[in-house]
Amino acid sequence: MDLYIKYAQAGAPTLYRSAGLEFNAKDTTRLAEQGVKFLYIAASQHALYRKLLADKLDRAFSNPEIAREQRARIVRDACSKMIEDVMLFPGDSEPIEAVADISRNFASWSNKDPEAFSYLLDMSKHDFYTATHMINVGVGCGLLGREIFPGDENMFSLLVQGGLLHDLGKRGVPEAILNKEGKLEPEEWKVIQSHPRLGYEELKANRAVSQTVLEMIRDHHERIDGNGYPFAISGDQISVAARICAIVDVFDAITAARSYRGPTPPDKTLVIMSEGLGTQFDAALFGTWKNLVQKLVHKDPARAAVTDTAKPSIASLSDVTPRSPLIPATSVSGINTSAIWQDDRRQFKRFECELPIKATFLRQLKKCPVGPGVAFVVRLLDVSRGGAQIQTAWPITLNDLLILEIPMKLGGNLTRHGRVVRVRQQADTWRAGILFVDDTKD
Repeated sequence: MDLYIKYAQAGAPTLYRSAGLEFNAKDTTRLAEQGVKFLYIAASQHALYRKLLADKLDRAFSNPEIAREQRARIVRDACSKMIEDVMLFPGDSEPIEAVADISRNFASWSNKDPEAFSYLLDMSKHDFYTATHMINVGVGCGLLGREIFPGDENMFSLLVQGGLLHDLGKRGVPEAILNKEGKLEPEEWKVIQSHPRLGYEELKANRAVSQTVLEMIRDHHERIDGNGYPFAISGDQISVAARICAIVDVFDAITAARSYRGPTPPDKTLVIMSEGLGTQFDAALFGTWKNLVQKLVHKDPARAAVTDTAKPSIASLSDVTPRSPLIPATSVSGINTSAIWQDDRRQFKRFECELPIKATFLRQLKKCPVGPGVAFVVRLLDVSRGGAQIQTAWPITLNDLLILEIPMKLGGNLTRHGRVVRVRQQADTWRAGILFVDDTKD
């Protein structure tokens, strides 16, 4: 492929290396030293790029010399890029075709090595971002579909594709609404409720997308009792594929870590979801999913391990007063999740601070006024054993990695590594939610 480069932020890409000429590790190093982070490919060559990427994934997944967990990570990272392309280029059929291709690859992998394929499902060790969520739902729909439709490879690939694309309509939902902590306002809730219909409307004109996939996108928030959305259909009006997607969607939404709480273990998630049997979820399908998850966890208990974000107590911080206990009056697809926030509130009591503290970037995904390794001052608004909220004069980026130095009442500083999990503008300043991590590899 021809490789293009941008030498200025607003400038047009210029040809850097023509197709047929070698691009090697030395080129990568030289470009990195020059601060170049991206090379570009012409739209006419995207199909070739994704085909090569799919072939590479197939070889990586089948390579016994690569550890199983690393193979899963390689595949998930590449799938995230595919999902991001789908979200970035509305109306472009080629990224949709790429997702269909990887869905067929998933079906092949599942037949060849079902145990290795199951490790593509991340349980209780991931944060809730649209792309990672859509990958988990795609994999989970495939796993559950294999139990319901054994030997039906075509249905397996359709269920995966539907799961990978189910939240396509969230492209138009503002990030502030998607990441909001607490109860949504009525107008915000209307925006959220529109995403299944928007995703369906976008894809129904694409003749390559099957009815099964379209139903999963449109109906994954419908409920057995008719109290779902966007059309409040009920019972047998909801396809089996959409019912499968509804179960896996909520499971991943609860197990994933959020900016305001840590991850929820799979066993606890299944208990919470059982409240919706016969009303929200198909009881028989949920029973199959529950057995499947329990088998995976029994076979490898490490898969259910929730990262321990508890840190030494910070109750002796200077000038802090406990915040009034508050349970967000929100729910995940109709399931009452108050028990999750109640438990987290006991484990990670939050303290309001209003303290100036020192911060340093370890990893910076977008350029800021302060570069990595240079200390700068932020305002600590609140803090718990699991994370903190800081205020800055300019926006930082999701997944940036920081070191925070928090002054202690008895002297000295408490140093914590933190990853940015939420960014929100408020007036002329920006607020960022920080999740404390154990080390800089997180």
